[in-house]
Amino acid sequence: MSLSHAAAAHTYCAAITAHEGAGRWKDALRLLAAMQKRDLAIDEHCLNAALAVCAAAGEADVATRLLRRCPSLGVRATAHHYSSVLACCGRVGQWRRALALLDEMQQFGVAKDQARHAVPCPHLVHRAATLSLPAPPWHRP
Repeated sequence: MSLSHAAAAHTYCAAITAHEGAGRWKDALRLLAAMQKRDLAIDEHCLNAALAVCAAAGEADVATRLLRRCPSLGVRATAHHYSSVLACCGRVGQWRRALALLDEMQQFGVAKDQARHAVPCPHLVHRAATLSLPAPPWHRP
């Protein structure tokens, strides 16, 4: 990647991050699309910034879809990416999705110790217990 491409990608990433406070997730996704159109590399930091914007807006569905697009964007999903989506799921009460994402993390090889740090939603454990669901793997003693 040339220096001008790297600088442009960095600028886009900063612009995506700037949308987090206002929760302007559509604008963040437009910037990601513009990066792709200009053949700029989307790295894990840019993707995490876009996920954080979606999470700040409470858009768990959008964040989940973006997370699932990682392979097509050329990015390997990390615990940080999952953490953004898990936090959003916790805030909007989508505990079933959060539990499925935790299983997915293990399926795709995200380290178990990272998975424990990626769960800022302790009330998910309580909700699962009230429905007689088995405790998720990150909560087992």
